[in-house]
Amino acid sequence: MTKTLRLTVAEDGKLGIKDFKPRTFAQALEGVLPRTWRHNPAGLSQAVKNNADLLTVTIGLMGTFEDFLWNRYLETEESIRAATEEIELKSVDPQKEIKADSNLKLLYVRLDRISKRLDRLEKYKPSKWVKSLKKKEYQALVEGFEQFLSQEVTEDWTLYSSAVDNPVLATVHAVRSLPLSALEELQIDFVEMAGASLPLEAYTRCTVEQANAVAKKEGLAIHFEPLVASVAKAPGKKDQPAKSTKPAAKKTAARAKKSASATAS
Repeated sequence: MTKTLRLTVAEDGKLGIKDFKPRTFAQALEGVLPRTWRHNPAGLSQAVKNNADLLTVTIGLMGTFEDFLWNRYLETEESIRAATEEIELKSVDPQKEIKADSNLKLLYVRLDRISKRLDRLEKYKPSKWVKSLKKKEYQALVEGFEQFLSQEVTEDWTLYSSAVDNPVLATVHAVRSLPLSALEELQIDFVEMAGASLPLEAYTRCTVEQANAVAKKEGLAIHFEPLVASVAKAPGKKDQPAKSTKPAAKKTAARAKKSASATAS
């Protein structure tokens, strides 16, 4: 069943997507991350290899792992030093007892394991490092990825798409996707700027009632409703916003014949 697109109509006819939310990384990475990635290091490794943003996150998590392991390494070294000093103070034959001490043996084994894990962090590619993790380590990595996936996509990431993650341009993209006959009936105007791949804004010259009648007639899964303006406190003298210089833009009517001829050319 097609989801209904809910569009708001401002007093000047400007259209907007109601309750717009940009995608989360989990949504943006559908089809990139395998469904089994939480229990499949090889699958996640391949995704990290193929996606720049997943690579960025992995590198950041590797840094977190490195800090943790380095602290464990220093703590273990300190435990070895303290245990050795205690034996040297109390034992008649410290060297013999140091070699035989079971606690020290365990500490040295731990130190060796931590050293090898740090070595892998330093020498392995991020994708290979993901596959090298033990079960508990991998679960810690999964928790780090879960936090990332729950966040909204922003302009700093390669996954960002202005046609999907920007509220104004997502509205433009949704409206442009309508049939030409619907654009004509809805009397849609786009604000365009030279050199831009997308129009900047979308407007309708219809009232909300007229637009909903058109949507019903055209069989469109769209519902129009008036934009409820929020009451904003007037800024004081110190809070007056600076004047901004807006790029020159023009409105163009979305005529069916004009759009069709432009597409054909």
